[in-house]
Amino acid sequence: MNYRKNKNGKIIIIIILALTLTATVGYAVLTTVLKNNIVATIAPVKWQVYMENPSIYKDTTANSETNTVSLSNAVDSCVEYDENDSTICLKSEILDATVKFDRVERYVLIKFDTTNGGDMPAIIAENGVEVEGLGEFVTYTLKYNNSDQGIDVKPGDFFPAGKSKAMYLKLEYFVSDNVTDEDLPTVETSFNIKIRIKFIRGSKDNLVDNSLSSKVINKSLTGRSREINDYTAAMPSTTDSKLYLLESTEDEQYPIYFWRGTRASTNNNFIFASKCWLGIRTTDTGGIKMIYNGTPVDGKCTTITGEDTVIGSGFYNSVTGNSKYKDGSVNSDIKVALESWYESNILEYQDYLEDTVFCNDQGSFYSSRIDSEPSLVCSEGDSYTVSENYGNGLLNYPIGLISADEAMFNGMSPNASTQSFLHNASYFWTMTQGYESKYIYRVSSDGALLNNSQVVKETRGYRPVISLNAGDTVTGTGTQEDPFVVVTE
Repeated sequence: MNYRKNKNGKIIIIIILALTLTATVGYAVLTTVLKNNIVATIAPVKWQVYMENPSIYKDTTANSETNTVSLSNAVDSCVEYDENDSTICLKSEILDATVKFDRVERYVLIKFDTTNGGDMPAIIAENGVEVEGLGEFVTYTLKYNNSDQGIDVKPGDFFPAGKSKAMYLKLEYFVSDNVTDEDLPTVETSFNIKIRIKFIRGSKDNLVDNSLSSKVINKSLTGRSREINDYTAAMPSTTDSKLYLLESTEDEQYPIYFWRGTRASTNNNFIFASKCWLGIRTTDTGGIKMIYNGTPVDGKCTTITGEDTVIGSGFYNSVTGNSKYKDGSVNSDIKVALESWYESNILEYQDYLEDTVFCNDQGSFYSSRIDSEPSLVCSEGDSYTVSENYGNGLLNYPIGLISADEAMFNGMSPNASTQSFLHNASYFWTMTQGYESKYIYRVSSDGALLNNSQVVKETRGYRPVISLNAGDTVTGTGTQEDPFVVVTE
């Protein structure tokens, strides 16, 4: 946290990327393209790191209608590779935002994307925030998530080739004995913030990962997705209960792991917001997606089946023939029910949740995956999120349902089986369309994942799904007797 004096009414954010190679080669040719990015070619590989898509993600000040943000170029200074000086290029960009604080405890959250457009992986070696003129009693944080519990941008973070990550810079005035509303900056006040990030060539071996998913993975028995021979077969009682790596994501900073196994042996029990949950899978931002499973008794999550594992029941959609979670301005019945329950039970804990994708797959699941391996790919229009930055932005809160694909990863199949931890001896809805638009996949009372004969206007169980933030902390081991407990303060 830094404290500085105020000058005048703009925020100017200068983002400096220092791209550094650790390899020792004798000579290489460097080429640059000066259009809001860097292209440096060191035969036969290419560096290309740039910032893009700046926006004011959230603004709690009184000036949300007038506050703006834009990204402009600064002068590039690049040199040919010198084995005695590993710096190849020093890049400066200016993120210019006009903001005026009107009250303490209000803040502005600025979002931008950092993209590695090259063809070799990079790791952050150094980073820091330097502030000039930001003002006394102003805090600033740089994270990958849009909440205080999100993960900090820090050395050791991995940027795969061709991947982009959102970053969030939060500027906030806070209450103390020495600051009041009268101490806020005037319209003539300006701030200058420099964010320096030095990238080096690296691999996953150099990755520093303190995410929630990593902490849980380290406490779990793990396997690999190739160990599962047939996702469409009924899961046997002798199945290995593990947290399985989805190998197609192995090279990502946050690979996807999914739980699969019997209810008694799969250590995926969580307590959050005074409710029991079962872990479904990790997310590509280091969080954990989980499904509702009742309420704890004496700090334990031993409820397995029955009405206690759902929050109620009803139609998926009272509009017959419409499997959309939201169609235009019309919410489905189940969306209304879940968001109402969220307001009453989860809203006060919202900072501990991430805005992740809930997939209302319209048609492709039945045709492409019911007889093969499930997939987590979801089209943008079917990706339900609160933010429009990586989904359709049609949710009021980060809550939804399990997809049929996720259920298959967890052990559900078209064949009846009571062995998967998802089985609760009752019907409950998924969020995936069946073979026609009037059908929705649901899990049956005998543990089968069914795709037809269940129209949207039928009464089945509501089983909410939410996703914990990567920055959350948990205690426990995940068993029914000793669940992972999310620490909330």
